[in-house]
Amino acid sequence: MTSVCILAGGGLLGAVAKSYAPDTSRYFDENIAGFVRLFRALPKLELAAAIFLNNTIKALLVTVGGAALGILPVIFIFANGAAVGFVLYGSIQSQGLLTVLLAILPHGIFELPAVLLAASMGLLLGNYSIKKLFGSGETAIGGELALALKFFVRIVVPLLFIAALVEAFVTSVLVKG
Repeated sequence: MTSVCILAGGGLLGAVAKSYAPDTSRYFDENIAGFVRLFRALPKLELAAAIFLNNTIKALLVTVGGAALGILPVIFIFANGAAVGFVLYGSIQSQGLLTVLLAILPHGIFELPAVLLAASMGLLLGNYSIKKLFGSGETAIGGELALALKFFVRIVVPLLFIAALVEAFVTSVLVKG
């Protein structure tokens, strides 16, 4: 639940920034467009692999990085929420709600839970670290990290794999067609 609230807060900030800060908006528009151009030029199978690799590395860093007092997952989820809010607000205004939903929902139903689960595991590891730091933690962080990584491999990685395939092969058809 914490990850969802952080994501929503970031999303709200992103939408407000897109709406009320035109200079910031132009800066982010240019950066996002460059990122999209980089990925858009790839063949579908390479695109799926690039998306999967990108998302898996980031999700793994958020999970493991959570052991550093949970700071990385908070920053990551908030920043991603802001980026999503920014893009959604602008895209809905320029392309309409249906096009945006077709572009996001098919892969988002797999990717968003995977990312939120990875961040939640990172926050949990951060909680254990904080308790250890203040001497109230009885749980071995190494053991919890091992459990988090096992969960990551069994649950998060397959969700990210499905999301990458859907994004590369289905989303482009839905949005263009």
